[in-house]
Amino acid sequence: MPTFAEHAMDKQFADFIMYKDYRAAYDMLPQFSSMAKVESSGRHLAMLFGLLDEGCNPVYYAAAQSSGSWNPIITFSKTMVSDGNENSEEEYVK
Repeated sequence: MPTFAEHAMDKQFADFIMYKDYRAAYDMLPQFSSMAKVESSGRHLAMLFGLLDEGCNPVYYAAAQSSGSWNPIITFSKTMVSDGNENSEEEYVK
């Protein structure tokens, strides 16, 4: 079971993600992965941050305890906004 300090750090990390402060979450990784005993020292999280940008929208689904840690389920989707200059071909089924 996570300690109160570990749970507080988990919540802070998730808050950074949900408020799209990916830089702060990335900067928190060394301390977070050490204290929370994140698998592979957080390398998988660091790779995730390499792919995220401001166009990535997080969706928080749930959180639960697993193997002595706290695991949130968060997905990301990219919002694409058209500038109206695309040329597309229409295809019809005959």
